[in-house]
Amino acid sequence: ADEATSLVKQLRLDRVNAASLRRTLADSTHLPSESGRLLLGTDTAFLKRADELVTRMKSTKRGQAFYMADLVTFKSLYILTGYNATLQCPGLMADFVYLSPGVHVS
Repeated sequence: ADEATSLVKQLRLDRVNAASLRRTLADSTHLPSESGRLLLGTDTAFLKRADELVTRMKSTKRGQAFYMADLVTFKSLYILTGYNATLQCPGLMADFVYLSPGVHVS
């Protein structure tokens, strides 16, 4: 079995989360790291022109990334317990991430 199938079984993911994991792994494998990549969930909707997003993407330096944080649901930038906090992106919404050219995901 491939890496994604193995992880799905190990983590006991439902079909929706399994598809999300597969897409995340595919994005990091198939999208070239020498190009900017905006990784969006399939349920993302823009309510108006994304001028601020485009401006931030254009001004992000090579090798940097940014992500959307959910401050409405959680009220603060949460981290996962049981994991090294210095290796986490506090408040990360995993389905809205911009990776500038030069960012390698492993």
